Amino acid sequence: MPHVEHPGPPFRELPERPAPLPPAAWRQIIAEPDAVAGHLARAAVAEAGVVARDWVAGERAKYPAAPPVTMAYGAQTHLRHQLLYTGPVRVRSALTPADAVTAWSELAWYQAVLVLHVAAALGADPQDPGRARDLLTLWRVRGTVPSEVDAPAPTEDRLREVTPGLAVTLGRLTGRRRKDVAEFVPDPSWGYVANDDARTLRPLANRAVRLYRAAPSQPLPSSPGP
Repeated sequence: MPHVEHPGPPFRELPERPAPLPPAAWRQIIAEPDAVAGHLARAAVAEAGVVARDWVAGERAKYPAAPPVTMAYGAQTHLRHQLLYTGPVRVRSALTPADAVTAWSELAWYQAVLVLHVAAALGADPQDPGRARDLLTLWRVRGTVPSEVDAPAPTEDRLREVTPGLAVTLGRLTGRRRKDVAEFVPDPSWGYVANDDARTLRPLANRAVRLYRAAPSQPLPSSPGP
């Protein structure tokens, strides 16, 4: 019986918004790709700060004696599980810049949500707009958090224009590429590539724990009652 070659996933020519990323944040990133970290950070605080607060409140209710640092690393395990086992399974790494923008913008979102969970576990308010600045610090990004912009839906021409540079920026931001990489390099590896993404969470969690352990904690806002 002749051997049949099964075609792999099609090459992605244009990036697609990953499901966890809010549509407004995606539009802002495409409109201002140089400020991708700031737009992601601000959107994460606005959208996921309450999720982090409620997760920590639930864990404290279940494990009242758990030390804050233990809860912070529990958050890393929780987000790692989400990254690995929710959403589509990717068996191909980033072969095109469009692949990279799609995959690594989602990874950056998970990283931002992780930091907010760690902040909440260690007594910092994850809904405080100041957490966005913390995210830039932890991502080692210089500059300030940009103001929210009312960006239009990106056209195909705009996506083609910004995708190569945005792939490089997101690779550096998330730790999937070295800081000294100046252009996108395809990654031909196959397998369960989400594992490679998940490995970036632990170093970021370590930095976040150091940051928030050194900062004075404040009472978190309570969850609204039923």
